[in-house]
Amino acid sequence: MKNYKTSYDYPKAKGPAVCPKCGFHFELPANFCPGCGNELDDSTKQGLKN
Repeated sequence: MKNYKTSYDYPKAKGPAVCPKCGFHFELPANFCPGCGNELDDSTKQGLKN
């Protein structure tokens, strides 16, 4: 498993995102929701869904 604090799948992604599992709002880049720890799907990681 990747270390979510230092490496991102899409490090250039920017902007707000919402966890599809718990609805937590956070800023990209991120691989995991800071609210519930759920791994985000690729479109959320890229900032395509917000």
